This record gives sequence, structure tokens and C-alpha cells, in this order.
Amino acid sequence: MASHDCEHRNPINIDIPLHPALTVNVAAAEVSSNMTFLLTEFGKPFTANGFGNKFKDWCRQADLPHCVRKATSTALAESRATPHEIMAVTGH
Repeated sequence: MASHDCEHRNPINIDIPLHPALTVNVAAAEVSSNMTFLLTEFGKPFTANGFGNKFKDWCRQADLPHCVRKATSTALAESRATPHEIMAVTGH
């Protein structure tokens, strides 16, 4: 996955660990030349901001509080993720 360094906006590669159940589903997915798994309603890959906005919409629709991000951050910290890894996963 490519992310952005906040200071210089140079793309950097990051590894985000997957939940075992998600790993099984990703492995079973049909592989194509486009390895994007989450697409917009128009079949295009999300931008970082677009995905963040859509995720907020999904959380509102599911009646999930913002604390989902906090819970994710806590779980990552407890599994010894570095601060930069946590920031990359949570979009900070």
C-alpha cells in the first residue's frame, strides 16, 4: 500500500497487517491487473480523502461512533505497531 509522508508528500510503502478472516477473503478474490479492492460507485479507486469521507458515511449508516478509529489505534498500539504505522492505518 502506498501512503504519504506528511512532511514532504513523497509516496512511501507501508505494510498494514490484515485480520486473518480478511486474509482468507483477499486470497480467495479473483486477481486482475488492478489490485484495488475497494472501488467507488463509479468503479474507480478511492482517493485518500474520498475513502475517508465514504468511511464516515458508512459509520454513520451503521450507527458506529468515531471511537472505532480510537479502538483501532489502541489495538494497533497494543500489538506493538509503531506510531508511524498507527498514523498510516488511521489516516493521521
